Amino acid sequence: MALNMIAQALATTFHRCVQSNGLILAGVLAVVALTAACSSTEESQPVSPGITPNVTEPGSGRAADSVYRRADDLCTHVDFAPLTQVLGAAAAQRGQAHDIAGATDATCSTTLGDLPEGAFVRVHATTGDPGSGRVIFDSLRPAHQADGALTDIADLGSAAYTYQDELTGRYVITHDGNLYLTVVVVPAVDGMDLPADLVDRMTETARATMSRLRE
Repeated sequence: MALNMIAQALATTFHRCVQSNGLILAGVLAVVALTAACSSTEESQPVSPGITPNVTEPGSGRAADSVYRRADDLCTHVDFAPLTQVLGAAAAQRGQAHDIAGATDATCSTTLGDLPEGAFVRVHATTGDPGSGRVIFDSLRPAHQADGALTDIADLGSAAYTYQDELTGRYVITHDGNLYLTVVVVPAVDGMDLPADLVDRMTETARATMSRLRE
């Protein structure tokens, strides 16, 4: 009974967090859509003689190459293996997906290990128009910076960082092309010792999941 109450409390906390993030993302993605519309209008205008338009050739940059599929069932794409190796086997996975301002916002949540020694894990992916991942990343980073110190992560997406939220856990956040991706781990019990290489393992989960989502 007590373990079920713990699991329910964790799920409720993350559900509220997802709802809050969804409202923020809706506003950010609305700006993305408006920017894309304005850019389309500008591109349709004739170019004055002597002015060379700024065009990125296909294959010349990450933003042009990185296109990620919209996942109606994110759990089929998430690789929890780097985390299950140290936190324990994954329980039943719960996935959700809905559309926000023209983008697909999807989550996959599960518990790893045996409660109360395990941890709650959530992967959150937002896929939208080209370049939308960076807009979300740049818009939300200042808010995360206010919550605590950020540490940049090399060799993950176009940019990535990690930070610790005292209420909702350890985060790894990245973006690439039209994708914004978050991996979060929160221990089931306050004060629980987590692996020293937790961030590295969360990074591997993010990297593997991005590979599976890439078209």
